[in-house]
Amino acid sequence: MIEELRPEKNIGHFALLKEAYIGLFNDPRNLPMLSFTLRPFSEETLDAWFRAHVEHGVSYYSEMDGAGRISGLALTRTDPVTGFEFLSLVVRRECRRKGIGRRLTEHVIGKARTLEYKAIDVAVYAENVPMLKLVLDEGFIPIRMSHNMRADGADLVHLRKVL
Repeated sequence: MIEELRPEKNIGHFALLKEAYIGLFNDPRNLPMLSFTLRPFSEETLDAWFRAHVEHGVSYYSEMDGAGRISGLALTRTDPVTGFEFLSLVVRRECRRKGIGRRLTEHVIGKARTLEYKAIDVAVYAENVPMLKLVLDEGFIPIRMSHNMRADGADLVHLRKVL
């Protein structure tokens, strides 16, 4: 079951998200797909983000495992001017290939529809083939490329799904 986490209202959600970022986002195998700078996310940065996420239009959607940990996490940002953006997706390594990423992606698409957005944008590093396959399978189409976007020069593929 997918749940929206509200760290500004729920200290338990705050702790779950912090653990997920420290453990999943900062994992050296995941960090290159989730960070422009290739620098790990610090606790101070996370604290500030989680406290201010509502005013920045950021939402966190998670699927939990049997131990009460986040098995997968999707982030979105909404803005009345720039639209609906699928910011990131990460799935715990031992939970991969169980459909969690697909369920989270489908949830994000459903959320955009519920909020009456007409399109969803996502940016994926060109070497992140699993994420590219996932979003292409869900009907996203490439709309442009941004070169040298990550600190090591990696390129981003920008994709959009029209709803």
